[in-house]
Formats: sequence, structure tokens, C-alpha cells
Amino acid sequence: IGLIKYDCSDINNHYISQTEDAVIRRWLIRKDGYHWIHFDQDEFEDIFYKVYINLSPIYINGRLVGYHATITSNCEYGFSKETTVNVVKPGKSGADEIKAMMENFRANPPKEIGGSKVVLAKDYKTLKATDGEGNVTDINMPETSNVLQYFTEDGTKISVRPSGTEPKIKFYVEVKGEMGCPKCYDAANAAAEEKVEAVRKSLGI
Repeated sequence: IGLIKYDCSDINNHYISQTEDAVIRRWLIRKDGYHWIHFDQDEFEDIFYKVYINLSPIYINGRLVGYHATITSNCEYGFSKETTVNVVKPGKSGADEIKAMMENFRANPPKEIGGSKVVLAKDYKTLKATDGEGNVTDINMPETSNVLQYFTEDGTKISVRPSGTEPKIKFYVEVKGEMGCPKCYDAANAAAEEKVEAVRKSLGI
């Protein structure tokens, strides 16, 4: 991560003083090792990581202007892949098909997706959530929307909604996997692709 100084009160002041450098290093480079970093996400749960930070200085004209920060976490590597599948249904008959698909999902919610049990289903039109045992709870939202979500035991999440501007129904698929090391991306991505295909087959898309 690149950290560069920008002084809003003086756009020409890009240099970091010795005092500022000491304060930054004292806060970021902890003598006791790891410290907590909070990632604030607008539409998802916030994430807290325990990390170790190493700084490499950036100089311009011999003066300090920022740092390259290397962040190392003590968390195990994980993997998540998101894919959007658009099913196009043109014309008046297409609009009727999309409506029928949403009605069918509501009337006959899937019990299993991609070989994994559905443990939670959310309907944002009725603002009801149903777990795998059939228990129903309310969803605390100010407004309704024509969206369905399914969560499975293996961490897969599928969101379904008709497009408001085009003759299509959209499936947002997120699958989870394992990535045992930084160089294991290709294998993790291939496994995730297989899981996405299994999800598509289960949903008939």
C-alpha cells in the first residue's frame, strides 16, 4: 500500500517532517508486533484483522514524501470469488418468464445448491428470513425489494433479482474456498470456477 502525504491547507506541502515521521512510525510499527486494523465496509460487515506493518520510505529530491507499507496478517489465507450470471429473456413473453421464475423461487425455494445445503433464505419482498429448519424471522429493512438470497453450508451466497432496466434476471454468485499460500491462487480459482458451475447447474442457469 502506498501512503503519501497530502496537506489540504497547503497543496505544495508534500514533505513529511521528522516529527511527523516519528509519529507515523510510532503508531504503525508497534514494538509488540501485531495490532488491530479495522476495515469499514458500507454494505457488508466490518472486518478486523490483526496485522504487522513494515514501512519503506519514499523520497523525492532527497526528502521524505511517503511510504510503501507492507501489511502482513496472522490470519489464514482464504478465497472468495464473485460472478454475475445474466439470464436474458427479451420481449413481453420474457418479462412474463422472469416474473414466473421469481414466483417459482419463492414458492419452491431450493433446499440444496451446488451440492451444499441451504441454511438460510432471505426474501426482501416479504422481509422474511427462513433458516434450514424452517424457522422464520423478520428482516429489519426500511423498504422492500424484489430480491432473494440463499446461503449454503459451504459459505456460498446467491442473490437473485430481475433487472429494472433490461429484460434479464440476474444471479450474483459468491463462492468460498481455501488458499493455503499466496501462490495457490490458480488452484483456488479453478476450484471456485467448478463450484460456480455446480451452482449454475443446480439453479438451471
